[in-house]
Amino acid sequence: MVILVIAACQSEEPIEKPYDVQISYATYQLDKPRFVLPLDNESSVDSYAPSGYLAQDRYFFYNKNNKSIYTYQLQDTLFKLEHITKVPLDPSVNFRRVAEVHYHNKDSIFIYDDLNFQGDQPDLYLINVEGQIINSYKLTNVSEGDVMKLDRLNTITGPTMYYHEGKIYMATSLSKQTAKENWKPLLIYDLATGEKQLRGEFPLLPTTAIYAQYTYSFQFVLAPDREEIYFSFAYESDLYRYSLVNDTWEEIKFEADEFSKPEEREANDSMRAYVESNAWFYGIFYDQSTSRLHRILYLPSTEFSPTTSASDVVEGLVLTADEQRMVLHRIDPDNGNYDVVPKFSHFRTMLFHPKLGPLVQTQLNDAYELDSEDYLILAPVIIQ
Repeated sequence: MVILVIAACQSEEPIEKPYDVQISYATYQLDKPRFVLPLDNESSVDSYAPSGYLAQDRYFFYNKNNKSIYTYQLQDTLFKLEHITKVPLDPSVNFRRVAEVHYHNKDSIFIYDDLNFQGDQPDLYLINVEGQIINSYKLTNVSEGDVMKLDRLNTITGPTMYYHEGKIYMATSLSKQTAKENWKPLLIYDLATGEKQLRGEFPLLPTTAIYAQYTYSFQFVLAPDREEIYFSFAYESDLYRYSLVNDTWEEIKFEADEFSKPEEREANDSMRAYVESNAWFYGIFYDQSTSRLHRILYLPSTEFSPTTSASDVVEGLVLTADEQRMVLHRIDPDNGNYDVVPKFSHFRTMLFHPKLGPLVQTQLNDAYELDSEDYLILAPVIIQ
């Protein structure tokens, strides 16, 4: 196992550590232009809905209201609605629900149906932009001791499934039926051969909910240009990396002043009090334009502002007293150089664009005379 040591602290200037990691204290501001995402009368923004980018100029999200995939083309400041693909759900072929979407291209849209995790029915469907079923696959059968696909509600943010060069990479979860030898966080499925492989290690074998719901919560992200997958567990400061080329699993040691590993939860603890009194890693994203990882840390409720206040960073954004506060950690995975962005608390709807980096939701609809139910206004974040 290869271990890379990374630490984070708050310092106005980069400082040297014994292992040559450079740490800096960063600030951020919003940049123009602001992007406008139009919504129709059947669509709404759901933070748990599958969404993502096909390329730098294409964005999609799944609208559960009408069971359709909306594709947008980015034109200047406008996300122009390009196509609506009706997902061909059909109980007669056991295609009943959309739990995850990976939009590779117009001919290859992968959809996972989590109602078929037991038995021999397909759980992965391949459709095209016209809504036609091209193929179907069986990735897991829990009744035979296989792993489950990690529920998107447990990952909180980001995808649970990727396609890359003929293979599906899926974040996994365990059931009471999962055989112990299958307790691995990553499933690799070869679409051509049907071969399955399990890779990686859980920092904690999640047999009991000792970290409340975060026992089962982790995020992963594919860096396609590096052919690596990075893993972030909610209760664990260390990161983990899987190399698609070398088939290796590496631990990346990480320390942050803002994070202390939660104590294990006792059975009689109040779950809400326990969750709110601890910090949790919430999401991990990859910025291909800079080859940086962005990792979000949610702070405990003691870090909440006692009153409602206006943001001094996002114009028109109001932060309520009970709004979750967070910091952003930005990593260079090659050398461990690290930026800490404090009080990065403007999550709302956040999209990580492959070229522009993070986009955050604003509250400028009144200024632009655009109804908030019909338009979402996003702004790029520039980290300095």
